[in-house]
Amino acid sequence: MDGRLKLVEFRIDRGSPLDNVSLFDFKQKHFPNLLVCIIKRGEKVIIPSGNSHIRANDRIYITGSNNEIMKFQDALGKDRRKIKSAFIIGAGIITHYLAEELLKDKIAVKIVEMNPEKANKFSEYLPNATIINADGSNEEVLKEENFQNYDSCICITGIDEINMFISIYAKKIGIKKIITKLNKLSFVDILGENSFQSIITPKKIIADNIVRVVRSIANKKKNLIENFYRLENNTVEAIEILVNSDSKINNIPLKDLKIKKNLIIAYIVRNNVAIFPKGTDVIKEGDRVIIITTESFFDDINNIIEE
Repeated sequence: MDGRLKLVEFRIDRGSPLDNVSLFDFKQKHFPNLLVCIIKRGEKVIIPSGNSHIRANDRIYITGSNNEIMKFQDALGKDRRKIKSAFIIGAGIITHYLAEELLKDKIAVKIVEMNPEKANKFSEYLPNATIINADGSNEEVLKEENFQNYDSCICITGIDEINMFISIYAKKIGIKKIITKLNKLSFVDILGENSFQSIITPKKIIADNIVRVVRSIANKKKNLIENFYRLENNTVEAIEILVNSDSKINNIPLKDLKIKKNLIIAYIVRNNVAIFPKGTDVIKEGDRVIIITTESFFDDINNIIEE
Protein backbone atom coordinates (compact mmCIF):
# COMPACT_ATOMS: atom_id res chain seq x y z
CA MET A 1 0.00 0.00 0.00
CA ASP A 2 1.03 3.60 -0.39
CA GLY A 3 2.92 4.55 2.77
CA ARG A 4 0.37 7.24 3.67
CA LEU A 5 -2.57 4.83 3.55
CA LYS A 6 -3.32 2.32 6.26
CA LEU A 7 -5.35 -0.87 6.39
CA VAL A 8 -6.30 -1.49 10.04
CA GLU A 9 -8.43 -4.13 11.74
CA PHE A 10 -10.91 -3.29 14.51
CA ARG A 11 -13.31 -5.35 16.58
CA ILE A 12 -16.81 -3.90 17.03
CA ASP A 13 -17.80 -4.30 20.67
CA ARG A 14 -21.31 -4.79 21.98
CA GLY A 15 -22.89 -1.39 22.58
CA SER A 16 -20.69 0.23 19.94
CA PRO A 17 -22.27 3.22 18.14
CA LEU A 18 -21.48 1.38 14.90
CA ASP A 19 -23.58 -1.69 15.75
CA ASN A 20 -26.20 -2.14 13.00
CA VAL A 21 -24.94 0.86 10.99
CA SER A 22 -25.07 0.41 7.21
CA LEU A 23 -21.92 1.13 5.26
CA PHE A 24 -23.84 3.77 3.34
CA ASP A 25 -24.48 5.64 6.61
CA PHE A 26 -20.95 4.90 7.83
CA LYS A 27 -19.64 6.79 4.81
CA GLN A 28 -22.28 9.50 4.49
CA LYS A 29 -22.97 10.34 8.16
CA HIS A 30 -19.97 9.24 10.19
CA PHE A 31 -16.62 8.74 8.44
CA PRO A 32 -16.62 10.09 4.87
CA ASN A 33 -12.85 9.70 4.56
CA LEU A 34 -12.70 6.05 5.58
CA LEU A 35 -13.67 2.88 3.76
CA VAL A 36 -14.75 -0.44 5.29
CA CYS A 37 -13.30 -2.97 2.89
CA ILE A 38 -13.61 -6.29 4.78
CA ILE A 39 -16.09 -7.55 7.37
CA LYS A 40 -15.25 -10.79 9.24
CA ARG A 41 -18.37 -12.21 10.89
CA GLY A 42 -17.66 -15.47 12.65
CA GLU A 43 -16.02 -17.64 10.01
CA LYS A 44 -17.57 -15.66 7.15
CA VAL A 45 -15.50 -13.10 5.22
CA ILE A 46 -17.53 -10.39 3.46
CA ILE A 47 -16.40 -7.89 0.83
CA PRO A 48 -19.11 -5.34 1.66
CA SER A 49 -21.33 -3.09 -0.41
CA GLY A 50 -23.14 0.08 0.65
CA ASN A 51 -26.11 -2.03 1.76
CA SER A 52 -24.02 -4.13 4.14
CA HIS A 53 -24.36 -3.54 7.89
CA ILE A 54 -21.79 -3.64 10.67
CA ARG A 55 -22.77 -5.86 13.61
CA ALA A 56 -21.51 -6.27 17.17
CA ASN A 57 -18.59 -8.74 17.37
CA ASP A 58 -17.66 -8.14 13.72
CA ARG A 59 -14.01 -7.57 12.93
CA ILE A 60 -13.75 -4.90 10.25
CA TYR A 61 -10.84 -3.71 8.16
CA ILE A 62 -10.88 -0.01 7.39
CA THR A 63 -8.59 1.95 5.14
CA GLY A 64 -7.71 5.64 5.17
CA SER A 65 -5.02 8.10 6.18
CA ASN A 66 -3.34 7.79 9.55
CA ASN A 67 -5.11 10.93 10.84
CA GLU A 68 -8.54 9.66 9.83
CA ILE A 69 -7.93 6.28 11.43
CA MET A 70 -6.89 7.99 14.67
CA LYS A 71 -10.17 9.96 14.61
CA PHE A 72 -11.98 6.66 14.16
CA GLN A 73 -10.18 5.18 17.18
CA ASP A 74 -11.15 8.21 19.26
CA ALA A 75 -14.79 7.92 18.21
CA LEU A 76 -14.87 4.28 19.31
CA GLY A 77 -13.12 5.08 22.58
CA LYS A 78 -10.08 2.99 21.66
CA ASP A 79 -6.89 3.67 23.62
CA ARG A 80 -4.23 5.13 21.31
CA ARG A 81 -1.79 6.51 23.84
CA LYS A 82 1.72 6.57 22.45
CA ILE A 83 3.93 3.60 23.30
CA LYS A 84 6.82 4.83 25.44
CA SER A 85 8.63 1.59 26.27
CA ALA A 86 9.30 -1.73 24.54
CA PHE A 87 10.43 -5.02 26.07
CA ILE A 88 11.94 -7.22 23.35
CA ILE A 89 12.71 -10.92 23.87
CA GLY A 90 15.21 -12.32 21.41
CA ALA A 91 18.18 -10.62 19.73
CA GLY A 92 18.35 -11.26 16.01
CA ILE A 93 18.41 -9.29 12.77
CA ILE A 94 14.79 -8.14 13.19
CA THR A 95 15.53 -6.97 16.73
CA HIS A 96 18.55 -4.98 15.58
CA TYR A 97 16.67 -2.91 13.01
CA LEU A 98 13.49 -2.67 15.08
CA ALA A 99 15.34 -1.39 18.15
CA GLU A 100 17.12 1.25 16.08
CA GLU A 101 13.78 2.58 14.82
CA LEU A 102 12.20 2.53 18.28
CA LEU A 103 15.14 4.41 19.79
CA LYS A 104 14.85 7.06 17.04
CA ASP A 105 11.25 7.58 18.22
CA LYS A 106 12.48 8.12 21.81
CA ILE A 107 10.99 4.81 22.95
CA ALA A 108 12.84 3.13 25.85
CA VAL A 109 14.06 -0.30 24.74
CA LYS A 110 15.05 -3.31 26.82
CA ILE A 111 16.25 -6.49 25.06
CA VAL A 112 16.55 -9.86 26.79
CA GLU A 113 18.80 -12.40 25.06
CA MET A 114 19.92 -15.78 26.47
CA ASN A 115 23.04 -16.13 24.29
CA PRO A 116 25.88 -14.17 26.01
CA GLU A 117 27.76 -13.48 22.74
CA LYS A 118 24.67 -12.01 21.10
CA ALA A 119 23.87 -9.99 24.22
CA ASN A 120 27.41 -8.51 24.25
CA LYS A 121 27.25 -7.63 20.55
CA PHE A 122 23.91 -5.88 21.03
CA SER A 123 25.36 -3.90 23.94
CA GLU A 124 27.95 -2.58 21.49
CA TYR A 125 25.47 -2.02 18.62
CA LEU A 126 22.81 -0.30 20.72
CA PRO A 127 24.39 1.67 23.57
CA ASN A 128 21.12 3.54 24.20
CA ALA A 129 19.17 0.32 24.80
CA THR A 130 19.25 -1.85 27.93
CA ILE A 131 20.56 -5.35 27.11
CA ILE A 132 20.01 -8.22 29.55
CA ASN A 133 21.72 -11.61 29.21
CA ALA A 134 19.04 -13.91 30.61
CA ASP A 135 16.26 -16.35 29.73
CA GLY A 136 13.30 -14.22 28.63
CA SER A 137 10.92 -17.16 29.08
CA ASN A 138 11.66 -17.37 32.79
CA GLU A 139 8.88 -15.72 34.80
CA GLU A 140 11.25 -14.74 37.61
CA VAL A 141 13.54 -12.96 35.12
CA LEU A 142 10.58 -11.07 33.71
CA LYS A 143 9.48 -9.99 37.17
CA GLU A 144 13.01 -8.88 38.09
CA GLU A 145 13.17 -6.77 34.91
CA ASN A 146 9.81 -5.09 35.65
CA PHE A 147 8.22 -6.64 32.57
CA GLN A 148 4.73 -5.66 33.76
CA ASN A 149 5.61 -1.95 33.64
CA TYR A 150 6.38 -1.87 29.91
CA ASP A 151 3.88 -0.55 27.36
CA SER A 152 4.71 -3.19 24.78
CA CYS A 153 6.07 -6.72 24.54
CA ILE A 154 7.72 -7.94 21.33
CA CYS A 155 8.46 -11.69 21.25
CA ILE A 156 10.81 -12.51 18.37
CA THR A 157 12.91 -15.45 19.49
CA GLY A 158 13.52 -18.26 17.01
CA ILE A 159 11.19 -20.64 18.88
CA ASP A 160 7.43 -20.27 18.34
CA GLU A 161 6.50 -21.98 21.60
CA ILE A 162 8.57 -19.52 23.64
CA ASN A 163 7.05 -16.56 21.79
CA MET A 164 3.55 -17.89 22.47
CA PHE A 165 4.23 -18.55 26.15
CA ILE A 166 5.62 -15.04 26.77
CA SER A 167 2.78 -13.42 24.81
CA ILE A 168 0.14 -15.30 26.80
CA TYR A 169 1.84 -14.20 30.02
CA ALA A 170 2.07 -10.59 28.78
CA LYS A 171 -1.64 -10.62 27.96
CA LYS A 172 -2.46 -12.05 31.39
CA ILE A 173 -0.62 -9.27 33.26
CA GLY A 174 -2.17 -6.54 31.09
CA ILE A 175 0.62 -5.30 28.82
CA LYS A 176 -0.99 -2.89 26.36
CA LYS A 177 0.60 -3.93 23.06
CA ILE A 178 1.82 -7.44 22.25
CA ILE A 179 3.60 -8.47 19.05
CA THR A 180 4.39 -12.12 18.46
CA LYS A 181 6.55 -13.77 15.80
CA LEU A 182 5.26 -17.16 14.68
CA ASN A 183 6.76 -19.23 11.88
CA LYS A 184 4.03 -21.87 11.94
CA LEU A 185 0.63 -20.57 10.89
CA SER A 186 -0.93 -23.74 12.34
CA PHE A 187 -0.30 -22.29 15.81
CA VAL A 188 -2.57 -19.34 15.00
CA ASP A 189 -5.38 -21.78 14.13
CA ILE A 190 -4.84 -23.74 17.35
CA LEU A 191 -4.82 -20.68 19.61
CA GLY A 192 -7.59 -18.76 17.85
CA GLU A 193 -7.36 -15.59 15.79
CA ASN A 194 -7.95 -13.26 18.74
CA SER A 195 -5.28 -14.76 20.99
CA PHE A 196 -2.68 -12.07 20.28
CA GLN A 197 -2.96 -8.46 19.13
CA SER A 198 -0.36 -8.63 16.35
CA ILE A 199 1.30 -11.63 14.75
CA ILE A 200 4.19 -11.43 12.30
CA THR A 201 5.01 -14.46 10.16
CA PRO A 202 8.28 -14.07 8.22
CA LYS A 203 7.60 -17.05 5.96
CA LYS A 204 4.21 -15.61 4.98
CA ILE A 205 5.75 -12.18 4.25
CA ILE A 206 8.35 -13.83 1.99
CA ALA A 207 5.70 -16.00 0.31
CA ASP A 208 3.49 -12.97 -0.42
CA ASN A 209 6.42 -11.16 -2.04
CA ILE A 210 7.24 -14.21 -4.16
CA VAL A 211 3.61 -14.42 -5.30
CA ARG A 212 3.65 -10.71 -6.17
CA VAL A 213 6.74 -11.12 -8.38
CA VAL A 214 5.52 -14.34 -10.02
CA ARG A 215 2.13 -12.85 -10.89
CA SER A 216 3.75 -9.74 -12.34
CA ILE A 217 6.04 -11.86 -14.51
CA ALA A 218 3.16 -14.09 -15.59
CA ASN A 219 1.04 -11.10 -16.56
CA LYS A 220 2.05 -10.50 -20.17
CA LYS A 221 0.05 -7.27 -20.33
CA LYS A 222 2.43 -5.72 -17.79
CA ASN A 223 -0.13 -4.27 -15.39
CA LEU A 224 2.47 -4.63 -12.66
CA ILE A 225 1.56 -5.83 -9.17
CA GLU A 226 3.40 -3.35 -6.96
CA ASN A 227 2.19 -4.54 -3.55
CA PHE A 228 0.44 -7.69 -2.45
CA TYR A 229 -0.94 -8.86 0.91
CA ARG A 230 -2.99 -11.88 1.92
CA LEU A 231 -5.39 -11.51 4.84
CA GLU A 232 -7.75 -13.65 6.90
CA ASN A 233 -5.90 -16.94 6.45
CA ASN A 234 -5.29 -16.19 2.75
CA THR A 235 -9.00 -15.83 1.93
CA VAL A 236 -8.66 -12.12 1.02
CA GLU A 237 -6.06 -10.38 -1.11
CA ALA A 238 -5.12 -6.70 -1.05
CA ILE A 239 -3.36 -5.81 -4.29
CA GLU A 240 -1.84 -2.60 -5.67
CA ILE A 241 -1.63 -2.63 -9.47
CA LEU A 242 0.14 -0.16 -11.78
CA VAL A 243 -2.14 0.41 -14.77
CA ASN A 244 -0.70 0.46 -18.29
CA SER A 245 -1.96 2.08 -21.50
CA ASP A 246 -3.52 -1.12 -22.88
CA SER A 247 -5.92 -1.81 -20.01
CA LYS A 248 -9.39 -2.13 -21.47
CA ILE A 249 -11.06 -0.47 -18.46
CA ASN A 250 -9.14 2.81 -18.91
CA ASN A 251 -11.13 6.06 -19.10
CA ILE A 252 -14.49 4.37 -18.56
CA PRO A 253 -16.58 5.65 -15.60
CA LEU A 254 -16.68 2.98 -12.91
CA LYS A 255 -20.50 3.08 -12.89
CA ASP A 256 -20.40 1.87 -16.50
CA LEU A 257 -18.21 -1.13 -15.68
CA LYS A 258 -19.73 -4.41 -14.49
CA ILE A 259 -17.44 -4.85 -11.50
CA LYS A 260 -17.32 -8.22 -9.73
CA LYS A 261 -19.25 -8.55 -6.48
CA ASN A 262 -16.42 -10.14 -4.50
CA LEU A 263 -14.19 -7.15 -5.09
CA ILE A 264 -13.86 -3.54 -3.93
CA ILE A 265 -11.72 -0.77 -5.41
CA ALA A 266 -10.38 0.87 -2.28
CA TYR A 267 -8.34 3.64 -3.92
CA ILE A 268 -7.11 5.08 -7.15
CA VAL A 269 -3.72 6.71 -6.54
CA ARG A 270 -2.98 9.35 -9.20
CA ASN A 271 0.08 11.61 -9.04
CA ASN A 272 0.59 10.51 -5.42
CA VAL A 273 -2.94 11.61 -4.47
CA ALA A 274 -5.28 8.93 -3.10
CA ILE A 275 -8.81 9.08 -4.51
CA PHE A 276 -11.82 7.35 -2.98
CA PRO A 277 -13.44 6.24 -6.25
CA LYS A 278 -17.02 7.24 -7.04
CA GLY A 279 -19.14 5.98 -9.91
CA THR A 280 -18.10 8.93 -12.09
CA ASP A 281 -14.35 8.36 -11.57
CA VAL A 282 -12.24 6.64 -14.21
CA ILE A 283 -9.01 4.64 -14.12
CA LYS A 284 -6.18 6.03 -16.24
CA GLU A 285 -2.79 4.93 -17.49
CA GLY A 286 -0.18 5.37 -14.75
CA ASP A 287 -2.71 5.07 -11.91
CA ARG A 288 -2.07 2.73 -9.03
CA VAL A 289 -5.28 0.94 -8.13
CA ILE A 290 -5.70 -0.74 -4.74
CA ILE A 291 -8.11 -3.66 -4.84
CA ILE A 292 -9.50 -5.86 -2.05
CA THR A 293 -10.86 -9.19 -3.28
CA THR A 294 -11.67 -12.75 -2.28
CA GLU A 295 -10.77 -13.88 -5.80
CA SER A 296 -7.67 -16.04 -6.01
CA PHE A 297 -4.88 -15.53 -8.56
CA PHE A 298 -5.92 -11.94 -9.35
CA ASP A 299 -3.13 -10.60 -11.58
CA ASP A 300 -4.59 -8.02 -13.97
CA ILE A 301 -6.63 -4.81 -13.55
CA ASN A 302 -8.95 -6.08 -16.30
CA ASN A 303 -10.00 -8.90 -13.96
CA ILE A 304 -12.19 -6.46 -12.02
CA ILE A 305 -14.84 -6.89 -14.75
CA GLU A 306 -17.51 -9.58 -14.50
CA GLU A 307 -17.36 -11.71 -17.64
